[in-house]
Amino acid sequence: MNKLISTIFRLWASVSKIALLIYIAKYCNPSVNGEIVLYTITSSILVQILGIELHYINCRAMHRHSNEEHAQVLNNQFGFHLFSYLIVVVIFLVYSSIVELRFEYVLFLVIVLIEHLCMEYLRVLQFGSRFGEYSIGLFIKNGVWPILFILAFEAGYGNAPVILALLLWLLSTFISALYLSAETKKLYPKLMLTIKFSPSLIYKSACAATPFITTTLVSSIYTGLDKYVTSYFLGSEMLGIYTLFFSITSSIQIGFNAILGASYGPELLKALTLSQNSVYAYKKKFKFALIVYFAISFVALMIAIPILLSIIDKPEYEGYFICYTLLILFNFVQIISDLSNFELYTRNLDKASLMVNIISVLFAMIFIPAMIYLFGVIGTCIGMLGFVTFQYLNRMRACRYAK
Repeated sequence: MNKLISTIFRLWASVSKIALLIYIAKYCNPSVNGEIVLYTITSSILVQILGIELHYINCRAMHRHSNEEHAQVLNNQFGFHLFSYLIVVVIFLVYSSIVELRFEYVLFLVIVLIEHLCMEYLRVLQFGSRFGEYSIGLFIKNGVWPILFILAFEAGYGNAPVILALLLWLLSTFISALYLSAETKKLYPKLMLTIKFSPSLIYKSACAATPFITTTLVSSIYTGLDKYVTSYFLGSEMLGIYTLFFSITSSIQIGFNAILGASYGPELLKALTLSQNSVYAYKKKFKFALIVYFAISFVALMIAIPILLSIIDKPEYEGYFICYTLLILFNFVQIISDLSNFELYTRNLDKASLMVNIISVLFAMIFIPAMIYLFGVIGTCIGMLGFVTFQYLNRMRACRYAK
C-alpha cells in the first residue's frame, strides 16, 4: 500500500477521537467527556495488563528464527491470551452474581477483551512490516466509531451519550478484530491452526517477560493517574475540560507515531543487526526529522487553539492557555523519553528500565496529586510535565550508565 495512504489512515484513526471530544465539548456537558475518557484510559491500562507484554520477548525470539518458528511462537502467545480471557470472564461472572452490574460495565468488559486481541494482531503486523494492513486495522478500530457517534448524535440518538459511545466503540473494535485476524492469517497461515501449543514455552516466555510485566503495572499507575486524581479532587466536569486540552495536544504524539514512530522500532532493530555505524547513521537522520517535526507541530497547535475554542464557544473552556502550553511541552518530552526507553529495550537493559519506571511512578504518585491539590487543573499540567521530565532524565542516565 502507498506509504502516504497508510500514514493518512493512521492519522485519521487518532484524529477522529480528538474530533469526537471537540464535538462533545460543544454539544454536551464537560462531564460526558470526562466519563468517556475514564473508560478509554482504563481500557488502555487493562489491555496492557492483560497482555503481560509477552510480545516483547516474542519479538526478540522471532528475530532469531524462521517464519515457520514465528508461527509456533505466536501460537503459544495467543494460546496464553485465550486462556487469560477465559479466566477474566469467569471472574467477571462470579463478581456479577454478587454485585448488580450496570449495562455499560458489561459492554466495557467485552470491549477490553477485543481491544487486547486487536492490539496483539497489530503488533504482529507491525513486526512483519505490513504497515498498510496495520493502518487499516487501526483506522477501523479507532477511527470509525467517533464518526458514527457524531452521525448518530446528529440523528437524535444522543440521549445516553456514554452508552452510545460504548456500543459504537464495541462495533468498530469487533470489525477491526475480524479484519486483523484475516490479515495475520495471510502473514502466518499456520497461526492458531496446525501447530500445537507448548505450555512449557508459554511458561518460559511469561517468566522472561516478568520485568516487562512489572514495568507495565508500574506504568499503568501513572498512565491514568492525572485523570483519576483530577476526577477525584476536581470532579468529572473539570476532568472533561482538562481532557479536551490534553487530547488536542496529544495530536503531537499521534502525528509522531503515524509519521515517524511506526517505522522507528523495526528500522532501528534492523540497523542493530548490521553494524554500529548503521545505528549511528539512522539515529542522526531520525533526530533531524524529530526536530523539524517538533517545530512544525508547535506552530500548528498555537494557531489551532483559538480556532477550536471559537468553534466550541463555551465559557467553561476559556482561560486555560497556560494548561495548553504546558501540555504541549509535556508531549514533546514524553516522545523523547519514550525513545530513550526503547533504547534501553533494544540493548536488553530490562532491569534498568524497570528501576527507572518504579522510581518515576513513586515520584508521580506524590508530585502529581500534590500539584493538583495545590493548583487545581493547572497543577495537573505542572505535575505531568514535571513527572515526564523526571522520567526522561532518569532514562537518559540509565542509558549512559550502561555504556
